[in-house]
Amino acid sequence: MTLEKVRIARDKAVCLTDSGTRLPAITEPVKDVSDLIALLNEFEEMSLNPVSALYLFCQRKGCSLHFQEVANSEAAATSRYSVRAIVDGFEFKEGMGFSKKEAKYNSAKITLKQLRQQLQKIAPKAAPDDTKPTAGARVTGRKPYVLSVTEDGNSEQYEVVALGTGETCYSSWIRFDGRLLHDCHAAVVVRRALQRYLFKQLLLFCNNNPVGLEKCIFYKSSGSDLLSLKKNIFFHLYLSKVPKGAAQSILMDPVPYRNPEMRLHIHSKGSIMPAASCRPSVTATHVCCMTASDKLSRWMVLGVQGALLSHFIKPLYITSIVLPGQFHPMQIVTKAINQRVDESLNEKLPNVFTAVRAHFSHCGEGEPKESDPLYEKLSINWCRGDNAVEIVDGMTGEITKDSPFKNGVHTASRLCKAAKLYSFRRVAKEMNRQDLLDLSTCHEAKLTPKKDKGEKGIQNDQYARSL
Repeated sequence: MTLEKVRIARDKAVCLTDSGTRLPAITEPVKDVSDLIALLNEFEEMSLNPVSALYLFCQRKGCSLHFQEVANSEAAATSRYSVRAIVDGFEFKEGMGFSKKEAKYNSAKITLKQLRQQLQKIAPKAAPDDTKPTAGARVTGRKPYVLSVTEDGNSEQYEVVALGTGETCYSSWIRFDGRLLHDCHAAVVVRRALQRYLFKQLLLFCNNNPVGLEKCIFYKSSGSDLLSLKKNIFFHLYLSKVPKGAAQSILMDPVPYRNPEMRLHIHSKGSIMPAASCRPSVTATHVCCMTASDKLSRWMVLGVQGALLSHFIKPLYITSIVLPGQFHPMQIVTKAINQRVDESLNEKLPNVFTAVRAHFSHCGEGEPKESDPLYEKLSINWCRGDNAVEIVDGMTGEITKDSPFKNGVHTASRLCKAAKLYSFRRVAKEMNRQDLLDLSTCHEAKLTPKKDKGEKGIQNDQYARSL
């Protein structure tokens, strides 16, 4: 009995097997690790076909699943097939058989066994007390955003400075004019919106108006040509979903530091896969984006300001990250974001950079429900000072026709590379930086502040050693 098709209606879902048996299928994700283990036990008691059981498990968990035929010398020597299950981009041990159907059956059986083993390792024995949000970290809403927090004595003032939504990326051919948004995942969009806010703050600093300088978040520090963030100002990130990639895996063994699930993953042609498994012919011609887990891990070292702003300001780091609900094991998210980079990296980085550790906490609400299919490919962005939000179609990388904000007749987003280069040149002109104005492309401007191997290259070596 194998699963042939899944029919999902708006209010309910029904899974049909080849024998016509109706199996329970709930579209709401299971919200507890113990429930996932109980679900596997239920499938075992029903003597359900492993392939059907794995499809149902992934549907209940809300993750993707596909089977891939792989080359295996052992299987080839005995004229057998080899098939591997891939769950949300994570590859499991392959199963072999004298037919593709048998290999798929054995692959699903092995995957279910590995899932059970890893779930049992991370299942909490008691509800932890330290997952409650700290004072001031209790936020509401469904959209990922960045908070700027100013501490004055015993009081704290919070304000939203950047907002972004989205869960898609442009997956067609690469374009080099800088007028498309390649990655419209929420964490990436909110970071670009934050960078737009930082450029506005630099222009405010350049005005040399006493009132403007008082409101500006930057100040000129002695002994450095780069501006610094004023004291007692911190940036906090709220995400409405656990970042995709390593942080989203519930399959990792929390004890060993090095494991396959911690390797880099990318979005390529509409799916998540290990970066090492993506063919060079695809990465050279199509847009391939790192997952949010990998990007957040990188920002913990390089900062969120990016290469263009590094000409003007010191690196800015996220102080804390707030996630919804309490379903996802916090130790896995912390490990994926904070602990993949060895602390010895600090000795190799330029003085202005350091590997930081963000504080993670939960807010009271659970993860939001899935968006309407009509709007799931759209992305919204805004930063403090904008009069209206901008809506981008994640599949085309351009703004929609009914976007509240439009840049004249152009369809390019205000967050695209061309727009960032325009802001960069405006600030360079205000600061009388002719050396920067002479840089004609965004690529040249990004390369200029790097010396020797570069900060990204140093961190890439760290990632490579952890694979």
